[in-house]
Amino acid sequence: LWCNNHCVIILAPYVYAAAILVRQAMQLHVPEHLSLPPTFLTRPESITTFVGKSAKFLCTVSGTPVIDVAWQKDGTTISPSDHHKISKVENKHVLEISRLTTSDRGVYTCKASNKFGADICLFFLLLPVTFLRKPFPSCFFGMVD
Repeated sequence: LWCNNHCVIILAPYVYAAAILVRQAMQLHVPEHLSLPPTFLTRPESITTFVGKSAKFLCTVSGTPVIDVAWQKDGTTISPSDHHKISKVENKHVLEISRLTTSDRGVYTCKASNKFGADICLFFLLLPVTFLRKPFPSCFFGMVD
């Protein structure tokens, strides 16, 4: 039996009470005094890898209400693309960069924000120089091997 959008079972009044509680819980919102600015539970770690490889940066963020996470390289916001994959599952955020080039080397930031504040962390992508062949010391220092 339904009455005013509430499930009513005549033989089990406790079920009716449960239905009312479920409906009330669905309408709850977090009061502002319980809201929290974002904070990083885990921060992305700097990575050293090589040109042509991929790099994955992970972070976990807490806070209420909804948190917006933005990734930047050298102060410029990164947009999702074939080269930059940005994903989120619950409070875990991922930036994955594929087919690294020397232009990917640099300083990265991850900024988490909501209307109550922000948190930011800094990390690096390092791509060491690789030689196509071993350099000859005699060419640089006037010495013979």
